Amino acid sequence: MKRVVFLFYLLVFCKVVWAYDAQINGIFYNLNSSSKTAIVTNEKDDVFNGPDIYAGTIMIPKAILYNGKSFEVTEIGKYAFYGSKITSISLPNSIISIGERAFFGCEKLNSIVIPESVTNIDIYAFAECVRISNILIPKNVVSIGEGVFTSCDDLESIEVVNDNTKYDSRNNCNAIVETQTNTIIAGCKNSIIPNSIEVIGMQSFAGCKKLSSIQLPNTVSNIGECAFAESGLNYIKIPSSVIFIGSAAFQNTHLKEITIPKSVKTIESVAFSGNDSLTTIYLEDGVGVINSNAFVSCRNLKDVYCYSEDVPLTKGDGIFEGYCQDAILHVPQKVIDKYKSDVVWNRHFKKIVSIENEGKSNFLFWIITFAFIFLFLGIKSKIKIKK
Repeated sequence: MKRVVFLFYLLVFCKVVWAYDAQINGIFYNLNSSSKTAIVTNEKDDVFNGPDIYAGTIMIPKAILYNGKSFEVTEIGKYAFYGSKITSISLPNSIISIGERAFFGCEKLNSIVIPESVTNIDIYAFAECVRISNILIPKNVVSIGEGVFTSCDDLESIEVVNDNTKYDSRNNCNAIVETQTNTIIAGCKNSIIPNSIEVIGMQSFAGCKKLSSIQLPNTVSNIGECAFAESGLNYIKIPSSVIFIGSAAFQNTHLKEITIPKSVKTIESVAFSGNDSLTTIYLEDGVGVINSNAFVSCRNLKDVYCYSEDVPLTKGDGIFEGYCQDAILHVPQKVIDKYKSDVVWNRHFKKIVSIENEGKSNFLFWIITFAFIFLFLGIKSKIKIKK
């Protein structure tokens, strides 16, 4: 009986969330009689399925008339145009808020002008709008949610107007910076990180497929969760100022090698997971805690160089799990037995070798090689003299 009641409640609740009060000129609205305001919504009970309601060019009016009453249009509701086929949209200067995933996955949307009246842009509002190339954040915006421009493939210009007091685009950085915290909120393929930045924010470059490399200044201390996840990043130098690398920060990128500086005290779970191009990892002496699955499923990992004489602390035993078994762990000679006796490191690496002996072997190799070259040249010159 309880299950039946729960299912009934769930169905009713879903209906209430996605029900609309009025349809005027092909646009669906929820109405608030007390404030006399209207929210643009969607007809569908389930926005993830069913036919697209909105397509082509859309014009949202500043106000609507319904049953003889006037309602000011103040909000684009959450999921309002989710996955729709709209190509352009005109928003009135009465809009205050753009809701969660309001334009998520609008793959045909070429551009959008955010009105000066807007104060709030919720999470993932424009995520996966792959054709949008330019964004201008007006002066009254005081709240921007995470992942707001995630996976906007063609985005090449992001600018905050000069008189916005909450955000800025200092030094023409082509990104949104939260002024007080010096945090990058959102970036694009052309972003340049200014020297004053301290935090690369959560999902700020996530899904940025055309971002191949970026330079982080020595002021950055924190790389947030999913900061560069699913991006096209193939090269980055982590500066010695960084102390924290967030969960999935570099997940599924195209990095070929990475050096973790000794300043890093925490590498969160799945931080570098799924990097099929990653072949070499350098862990400097002093690297702190490495959390579970930090480097999981790096299928082509060949070498891990760990310079710490104290075996790095690991939380969880799946640090290098999945397709990494053939990688070689290189550690200081004096502590090689520590690594071999450590449950986590020994389980992940079948071969643990000395960094010093490797250096000596390489040095000896080049000595012998040069000796043979000089010997060969000497014999050759003697033959010429005899002739």
